[in-house]
Formats: sequence, structure tokens, C-alpha cells
Amino acid sequence: MITIKAPAIYVNEPGIITRTGNYVSRYGKRGLIIAGKRALASIKGQLFFSLRSSGMEYQTLILEGAPTERKAEEFLRRISASDTDFVIGAGGGRVCDFAKLIGNKLKKPIVMIPTIAATCACWAARSVLYQEDATFDHIQWNEESPECILADTDILLHAPKRYLASGIMDTYAKWYEFYPLLKNRPDDLVLLQGVASAKMAFEILNRYESKAITGTLLPAEEEKVVDAIFYLAGVIGSFENGHINRGLAHAFYYAAVQIPESHHLLHGELVAFGLLVQLVLRESLIPRNSSDTGNCNNAVLLQKLTGDLLALGITETPYDWNLENKEKTIREISRYILAKTPSLQQNGFTYNPDTIEQAIHEASRFLIRQRGKVQNGETGNTGRNQRTACVQSV
Repeated sequence: MITIKAPAIYVNEPGIITRTGNYVSRYGKRGLIIAGKRALASIKGQLFFSLRSSGMEYQTLILEGAPTERKAEEFLRRISASDTDFVIGAGGGRVCDFAKLIGNKLKKPIVMIPTIAATCACWAARSVLYQEDATFDHIQWNEESPECILADTDILLHAPKRYLASGIMDTYAKWYEFYPLLKNRPDDLVLLQGVASAKMAFEILNRYESKAITGTLLPAEEEKVVDAIFYLAGVIGSFENGHINRGLAHAFYYAAVQIPESHHLLHGELVAFGLLVQLVLRESLIPRNSSDTGNCNNAVLLQKLTGDLLALGITETPYDWNLENKEKTIREISRYILAKTPSLQQNGFTYNPDTIEQAIHEASRFLIRQRGKVQNGETGNTGRNQRTACVQSV
């Protein structure tokens, strides 16, 4: 059985925040805004004016730190469901996740106004929740997805480029992680749809990555980049059939955030290093018996991924985390990955803690060597065109 959860409205255009009142008026007159402190400071003039101009009443609550169950309980004590017609989440991925959680608990329509394009959290019908110390707790699979997403490229593309780089890598991860799953489930319709969407997102971002980071995108190109990160990456998770489609990269993220020394890194930055670990583990992304893959083997893809990491400035490894005992911490991460992600084994990944541990060390040393070469002016050819051909051939 296939179930589908997706937003009813997705609008991606510059200045759309000034028409927020027009979109939320269909849900009622009384809104609850959940926002990050910095995000709200940057958009409140336009947002509040639009809501007031449409006759909206609203209450604003600020989320500080990671979304947790305890904070959700505190917020709900301060909110009257009978006085709330809809919930607006304005901010980054954690704010979006928290607003989705609150909206689902209140059973109210949810409107997302993402202020950074660092993940597809504004789209997904789930909330990633954390412990009070910001370590990972669990994923809450929400009953409803957001009803409406207003993606304002004037806001998203003017945020610090680190967030966009993170979003690009998190979106690349969808293809790197999903395609190997076809080896064991070649006729899985939901997986095939996910791989197709991931491929389109990959190709778009590969084409515009450099311009996105240098801030030289044309308006039409800005829309495509945002669509790839939000719509194409988000819709992959809108279709479910009982299988958990996950590779090692996101499993590495959930394990890494158990380590406080990693908390300065963004979601996509940790996922990116997890991709490197996945390739070092030599889990081929292209079936070895395929006749149309040319030179698309792990070595080639490892070279191309490294080129992206260097170009986007995502080069930090666990070796850089100021760990008291590096070997012990990496061993803990490796064991957490297998203990907490049974879907890896279910999806045919034959990893064990020792091989993952070794791969994390190898990936760290490899990336440190590569960034050293860049610092010494030995950039070389990252082979981006060859990697694009790898993706296009599948």
C-alpha cells in the first residue's frame, strides 16, 4: 500500500512573504507563529504587515535551541487550541520541525516560511526531535504534512551561503543514498520515484552549484535551485510503502549529533561527511554488472564528491572536533549507527562496526589530505562533468 503526504500549496517566488496574509486567510483569522529569534528579526516587518493587512490576529513564540518534547509541552501550555486557527513556522529546519510537531498536536493547518535552504524540512511530514542536551532523540512521524509552503527566494538566497551549501549537499545525498537500494528492490515503485526525483535534483544543483555559492544566479535559476532543495528532495519522502529508504549518510548524522563536539555543524555538513564514509566503505552506487556505467565506479564518485566538498567549503571531519579521545568517540559513532539504524541491514548494507569505524578514519584522513592539497594550490581536476554523466546514465 502506498500512502502520500504532501503540501496542498507550494509557492516559490521572490517577495511571496508579503502575501502571507492572502494565503493563510483560508485557514482562519487567528495564527500562532513559531520562529527562530534571528529568522523572525529578519522577516517580521514584512510578515506582520501582511498578516495585519489581511485582518489576521497572531501570537508569536520563539524557539531557542533544539526542538524537544519538553519544549513542545511548555509551548502547548501557553497556547489555546480554541484560539488558534493555523500555525506558521518561520525559520530553519529545526523551527520547521517544531512547528510541524505543534501543529499536528493542535490538529491545525501548518504553514511553512523557511528562511534558509539548508534542508527539505519545510516539506517533510516528520519532525526530528532532540534531547535537552541537543543530542538526537527520535523522529516523530506526523499525521499531517504542512498545508502550505511559502518559499521566498529574496530571503532564501540572501542568507549566509553556508546554509545553501549545506542544503545542496543534503539534496545530493538523496541520490547517493537512494540509488544503491535499487539493487535489492528494483521493482519498488516508491523507490523508483524517489530515485528519479533525486536524479533531477542532483542534475539541477550540479549545474548551478557554483553560481549559487557565488551569488550570481539569475532569477529563474534561483527558483530551480530552491525547487531542487525543497520540492524535489521533499517529495521523495511524500510517498511511503512501509520501507525505510536510508543509506549511511543520514545514519551517520544521527550518530554524530550524539557527540556534543559536533553540534557546531549543520545537518547537511554532517550528512556530507557521512556520504564520504559511505563511498569509502565501497558500497557501489552503480551496479557492478551494469553495461552502461562506463567509468562510474566508487573511485570516480569518491573523487567527484570530494570536489564538491572542497568547492562548497564542507571539509571538517571528526578529527577536527576537539575530541578528548578520538578513537573511542569514532568507535561509539560506528556502534550507534548499526544499533540505531536497523534499516541499513534490511536494505542490504552488510556493514559491521569495525568496518564503519575504519571507514570514518579513512574518510577523515583522505579529506584532510585533499584540503591540504587545495591549501598548497594543488587543486587538480575534480571531474564534475564525469560525475554528472554517471548520474545521467541511470
